[in-house]
Amino acid sequence: MPSPDATATTGAADFFARHETLLSRASAEITARGYWSAYPESPSRSVYGDGAAEAGEAAFEARLG
Repeated sequence: MPSPDATATTGAADFFARHETLLSRASAEITARGYWSAYPESPSRSVYGDGAAEAGEAAFEARLG
């Protein structure tokens, strides 16, 4: 039976291997002091319904005054 430390190390290595591309892109943007997101910024119609993007934009514009 592997030790808990060995299991944790294997888990971390597996996580890094699965997400290496995303982690590398994020790290490069941090170094460049840029911006990058792995997720789209516009609300999905399938999740938030029709009109969500427009409602969000209107709320943002209203906050600007």
